[in-house]
Amino acid sequence: MRRTRRLSLKEIAMRRADRARDADLLQSGWQPDARTLDAAPTIDVWIESVYPGTSLPCLVGHVMGHPVVPDGPATTSPIIARGANWIRTEGRFYRTLEPLRIPASPQPAEPSAKTVSEHSSANPDEQNVTGFVGF
Repeated sequence: MRRTRRLSLKEIAMRRADRARDADLLQSGWQPDARTLDAAPTIDVWIESVYPGTSLPCLVGHVMGHPVVPDGPATTSPIIARGANWIRTEGRFYRTLEPLRIPASPQPAEPSAKTVSEHSSANPDEQNVTGFVGF
């Protein structure tokens, strides 16, 4: 199990203030600039999920460059805004790289329609019986 350090009360207060400021800016139409996104951690091979214990969206994927969480699999905090190739969570901005791509499963072939005369007989008295009789 990966362990991260606990945030101090000062860090929690700063995080909440940053979240409120960014939520207001994003709501007014502001978009993060290249400098903001260059400083943000990345999340790759991600899939959208629901943050544990809530109904809020989050991403689960491979995080790199996070200031607290070691590189590797992680779940973001709930998403408060998103744009092209970025998200803003309750904690910070992330640059989103490639989503997880799950190949489509091949569809099973449809059984061919057979007429009753094409089926083997279940009568054991008939010759060349290949059908299974189960009771």
